[in-house]
Amino acid sequence: MSALADLIAGRVTGPSRPAASPSVLVVNDPRGLAVSSVANDISVGRRALRRSVNERIRSVSGGPGSETIDVFCECGRVLCAERVRIPIDEFDEIVGAERPVVAPAHA
Repeated sequence: MSALADLIAGRVTGPSRPAASPSVLVVNDPRGLAVSSVANDISVGRRALRRSVNERIRSVSGGPGSETIDVFCECGRVLCAERVRIPIDEFDEIVGAERPVVAPAHA
């Protein structure tokens, strides 16, 4: 079984393991999870897409009397489709600080 298959199956533990090919680098993140650079690139792309969608939602929201908006969680999890209701001013602050909007259960 390849190192990538072990990573996907969650069988990679302990210190970093050598990758099966030079294009896949397995590292440990601060939470002790093994993450490949390929998986991380996908996660970053997913977050960027969700941020783009959320900013578009923000641009068409905020009419008279609007105090909150519903945006997508930017956690980067593959199957996440969680919506987050957030005050508009708080969303603007998070975006300005370049932090992700994350559902409370995903923080």
